[in-house]
Amino acid sequence: MAAVASALAEKYRATLAQANVVLGGVSDGVTVQDGTGRLLYANDAAARICGFADARVMLETPPSEIMRRFEVLDERGAPVDASRLPARRALAGQSPEPMLLQVKHHGTGRAWWSLVRASAIKNEDGVPELAVNIWHDVTLSQRQREAARLLAAATSRLAASLDYAETLKAVANALVPELADWCIVDLVEDRVRKALAVAHSDPAKVAMAAEYRAKYPPNENAKTGVPNVLRTGKPELYPELSDELVRSAARDEDHYRVLRELRSVMIVPITVRGAPEGAITLISSMPDRRFDERDLELAEEIGRRAGTAIENARAYRAAREAVRARDAFLAIAGHELRTPLAALMLQVESLKSLGPDTLARDPARVAARLEKTVGQTRRLARLIDGLLDITSLDERGLELVRTRVDLALVAREACARFADDAARASCELRVDADRPCVGVWDAARVERIVESLLSNAIKYGSGRPIDVRCARDADAAVLQVIDHGIGIASRDQERIFGRFERAVSDRNYGGLGLGLWIARELAIAHGGTIVVESEIGAGATFTLTLPHTPGNADG
Repeated sequence: MAAVASALAEKYRATLAQANVVLGGVSDGVTVQDGTGRLLYANDAAARICGFADARVMLETPPSEIMRRFEVLDERGAPVDASRLPARRALAGQSPEPMLLQVKHHGTGRAWWSLVRASAIKNEDGVPELAVNIWHDVTLSQRQREAARLLAAATSRLAASLDYAETLKAVANALVPELADWCIVDLVEDRVRKALAVAHSDPAKVAMAAEYRAKYPPNENAKTGVPNVLRTGKPELYPELSDELVRSAARDEDHYRVLRELRSVMIVPITVRGAPEGAITLISSMPDRRFDERDLELAEEIGRRAGTAIENARAYRAAREAVRARDAFLAIAGHELRTPLAALMLQVESLKSLGPDTLARDPARVAARLEKTVGQTRRLARLIDGLLDITSLDERGLELVRTRVDLALVAREACARFADDAARASCELRVDADRPCVGVWDAARVERIVESLLSNAIKYGSGRPIDVRCARDADAAVLQVIDHGIGIASRDQERIFGRFERAVSDRNYGGLGLGLWIARELAIAHGGTIVVESEIGAGATFTLTLPHTPGNADG
C-alpha cells in the first residue's frame, strides 16, 4: 500500500504543485487524499483550520494522529463514521452531496462548522484514485442561525405567560444545554437577591447547586460577578476562568474544587426601566465550550427581552390592581356619598314639613334642623373636594395658590368646625395653638390637610381626648394631632398613607381611604412631610411639618 501511495504521490506531484499556486491563497481549506487516507496535498488554510502551523507540518503528520485530534459530528450532533465522509464516498465511486459537519478539537476545545464537498480524481480507466476535499467554514452563519433559534425559543417562553418567575425558569431550561451547561437567573425583589431559576441537564447538579449556595452565600460586596453586574448594569465575560480568579473566589478547598470544574462564564443584566434588577449567569463546564463575544451578544439580547417581559408583566399586574382599586373605590365612594346625601334629604324634607308659623313659634327647632342640614352639606362637600383633589394629583396638575397663612388659626378654626363631630364621637378636642405660625402656603390645601388629620383622629380616637398642638421653629411650622385610640401596627404605619388604604376594615370604619394619602401629597407639594408614631392600643401622633417659605421647600 505504501508503494502504491508513493506512486500516486509521484504521479500527481507536478499537478499538485501547479494547483498550489492557485489554492495556496484561498480561504477555504483544500486537501487531497488517497484511498488509504494519506494526505498528498493541503493548503495553508486547511492547516490553520486543523490547528497546524502550516501545510508542511500537517502533511508530515500521520492521518491516524490527525483524526485523533478531532471529534467530527453531523448537524444533529451525532458522531460521523469515517465511511460517511464525502471523501470516502467519492473514492468509493459515489457522487456525495455536500455535508455539514461540526468539528471539535480535543486539545484546544475549539469548535467550528464546515460545509464539506468532495470529488474524485480518476485514472485512465475511470477508477477513483484521489479525493479532493473543500472545507468551507460556515461557523458564523451556523452560529447566527443557532442564535436566532435560541432567541426565538427564549422569546416564545417569555411571552407564554405573565408570571415572569415561571417564564424565566422556562428560559433557563431552554438555554441548557444548547448554549451553556448551567444557567442561573437571579432577580432582586424587595431589595433581596434571589436565585429565581437554576437549570442543568442533570437534576442532581441542580440540587447540589442549591446546597452550595446555602453553604457559601454570595458576597454582595464582590467587585466581580453578579453583585457587580447588578450595581453597574454591565455584562461580564470570562472566556476561560484562570486558576488565580477561581482561587480568589473560593472560600475553602472544597469550594475551590467545585469552582475549578467551571471553565467559562458570562453574566448579563436583566434591565427593567433602565435599572438592573436581575442577572442571567451562563456557565460552561466542558473544556470544548468557551464563550466568546458572539455568545455574550446573544445572552445580552435575551437579558433585554427578559427585562421587557418583567416590565410588561408588572404593568399588567399594576393595571389589574388599579382596576380592582377603582372598583373598590367606586363602591366605597357610592356608599359614603349616599350617607350624607340621605341625611341631607331627610333634613330638607323635615324642614318642608314644618308649618309656615313654625319659625315664629319655635325658631330654635328650625335653627337646629338647619344646622344639621349645613353639617351634612359640609360633609358632602368634603367628600367631593377629596375626589377633586384625586383628579388634580393624578393629572399632576396641582397648582398651589400661595398666600400668607397662619397654621395655628387654621387649626383652631378646623377644631371649631369639627366640634360637633368630635362630640358625637365622645372625643374632647384640646387645642394648644395660641401663638401664630405663619407661612406662605395654599390656604385651602392646608385646611384640607388639617381636616384630614382631625377627621382621622376622631374616627379612630375611641371616644378619648384628642390633642391638637401647633408650634414653629426657625424654618418650619409643626402641627401635631394626637389621639389616644386604637393605634396603628408598625407594619401598617407607612401603608396607611397609600391610596384607598386603611389599617382596619372598612366595614367598621367608613371613609374613602383617601384622607391621609391626600394630606401627605398636599404636604409634599408644599415641601413638607407628614409622619406618624403609634402603637396598638396607645393611640397615634401625626406630625405635619411645613417649611415657612417656598424657598425652604425648594431647598
